[in-house]
Amino acid sequence: MVPFEPAITSVSNSDPRNITYTYNEDQYASQFRLLLDGVRDEIEKQRTKHVTMRGHRRHLNRSHSSTTYDATIGVGWDLASLSDNFVFISHGEKHASFAQRVCDRLTENGIDCILDGAQSYGDMADRIHAAKEAIARCSTFVVVISSKTVSSETLKDQLAFAEDKGRPILPIMLNDMEIGLDKHYTLSRGELFHFTPELGFNASFTSLLMRVQQYVPTGIGFLPSPPHSARPLLKKTTSSFYGVSVDTDYDVSDIS
Repeated sequence: MVPFEPAITSVSNSDPRNITYTYNEDQYASQFRLLLDGVRDEIEKQRTKHVTMRGHRRHLNRSHSSTTYDATIGVGWDLASLSDNFVFISHGEKHASFAQRVCDRLTENGIDCILDGAQSYGDMADRIHAAKEAIARCSTFVVVISSKTVSSETLKDQLAFAEDKGRPILPIMLNDMEIGLDKHYTLSRGELFHFTPELGFNASFTSLLMRVQQYVPTGIGFLPSPPHSARPLLKKTTSSFYGVSVDTDYDVSDIS
């Protein structure tokens, strides 16, 4: 329970049948946000509990198979029983719960998934061999990239193998920075824009630009494109890359 007493500034009990309270609005809003955070946490716990229960049921249904199931990191899979239309998810053994969540959501949307580490093997060599077999056959290779996984040799090897086999690679750039509860309420209500300076900047900027233009009309982007000579330029934009400043003129239509 989240107490609201700290938000009360005064109490009027002149009428015993109608006691009234005066609140500090900021303190009340802060306590209310804590209450919402608690509700969200409880919902997430219940969701995780149901996912785990579904995993156990799948395991019981596969009791005739020799597949070994580990409920902490994924649902057991039998490669021989899968078609070639499935996703392989590599997480470098650093974000197993997050990868499991992605796997569950894909499965709920009718997409078969293989989660790395979802089986137990006698030794690492067997596991590596099984993962390579799955990667070679998968339709798409999804890889979780974060400050923790970039140093994972397992993930590095799997990524290189997927590239060698020509598998489509979909990187998930996972921001594992901890955000305080005081910011959760505000940030959770809207869209987040994820940027990685060296990778995918243009795609991320396009998403941001479209949202900004909803609040700051510029006449650019929502009208038919004018001739190139008539397109406005952003003049003398100074960018700094590793200490080197560069002055450039940008054609707004080229930002994508």
